[in-house]
Amino acid sequence: MKVKVSYTMSLEEVPNLITSIISDCHDKISIQLSRLKNSTHNLEKMVSDIGYIRETLSLVDSKLEDCTHMAAGYHNAINPETQVGESSEDSTLEQLEEEINNES
Repeated sequence: MKVKVSYTMSLEEVPNLITSIISDCHDKISIQLSRLKNSTHNLEKMVSDIGYIRETLSLVDSKLEDCTHMAAGYHNAINPETQVGESSEDSTLEQLEEEINNES
């Protein structure tokens, strides 16, 4: 079951939170790929693992979507004159990544 959680933090902490969530997603994907690789010789286990992996990937997808929204919100907060809307999120991802990397 997925739940949305919200809490308050300082603006300066947002890039670190995004980086942490992305790192967690990377780790989860790596673990699941390894899990699948290790279950290919047992079809019953592989079918079970695939179901679990799909659930994990769904959660990772949701977390990455949350990161996109947080990054757009962060960008809008530090650049109020250039609001990032959903339709322009893709065009500013490189700029947001640079800002996050520069603040890390």
